[in-house]
Amino acid sequence: MSAGRWVLGSLVTILAVGMLGAVLVLGAVALQLDTWADRSANQPAGAAHPTVSPSPTGACPATDDDTPAGCLPYDPEALMRSNDAYRQRSSTPEDAALAARSVPAVEAALAALTGSGGTFRSQDVVDALTAAGFTTVQTTGDTDVWGDGTTAFGIGVSVPGGCVFGDVRPGVLALESGGPIADGGCLEMPSH
Repeated sequence: MSAGRWVLGSLVTILAVGMLGAVLVLGAVALQLDTWADRSANQPAGAAHPTVSPSPTGACPATDDDTPAGCLPYDPEALMRSNDAYRQRSSTPEDAALAARSVPAVEAALAALTGSGGTFRSQDVVDALTAAGFTTVQTTGDTDVWGDGTTAFGIGVSVPGGCVFGDVRPGVLALESGGPIADGGCLEMPSH
């Protein structure tokens, strides 16, 4: 076979494959157009055609006014409420009354520390409460949220019916009673 015939045969093959590809592409486009036409014909008269909304580009607080274009509205107050849900205490009235009966015992266990007016550590608070018979005691620790040393401590003591919790510092003891927090335990950890 000569080189000329080989080139001519190759060109014919390329043209044939190209034409076949074009026919297949045109056939697929025609089928797609028929499908679209069928869909349009089956819609009731006056039916709205779907439109594409632009994707939001940011979040904006929901207001009574119109929301700007490209804005995903949110309710900042609802977000704050849900963010603080872990801090909520819950108990039945009976449990709350039972927990309230333990407040004087916790006060008595800490009276020597707070009444002295001197400084103490969180471990001193834990030791005083443990010596008084309380087995589950939480404190905020000897540093504040910034890592600085502190002489004021948040405490949480597990008692029958719930918790006794509050602030302990030299010369001051402020206690309350209630149920455990949703996060678990009696002590709400400090936040920044």
